[in-house]
Amino acid sequence: MQDLLKKISTIKGIISYSIEPGFWQDETGEEVPVKLIILTHSFDAFDDFIYQGLLDIYPENTDEYEDDEDYYTSTFIDYEV
Repeated sequence: MQDLLKKISTIKGIISYSIEPGFWQDETGEEVPVKLIILTHSFDAFDDFIYQGLLDIYPENTDEYEDDEDYYTSTFIDYEV
């Protein structure tokens, strides 16, 4: 996990990042424990090679745009707890 954090820190436009325990609904609708990989970043990150790699590794993810702050919060779901 430390290696992943080191790579995330190099993403173009990264503001902050963390890995936290959480819960997510699986395909059956049941809440299961997961790790949440949370990135706060500028629009530039969407073109970053490592960010695109995270999309491939963690296909379940969300993006929220924060109008007031002009940044995105992306959350990647890791079922390997």
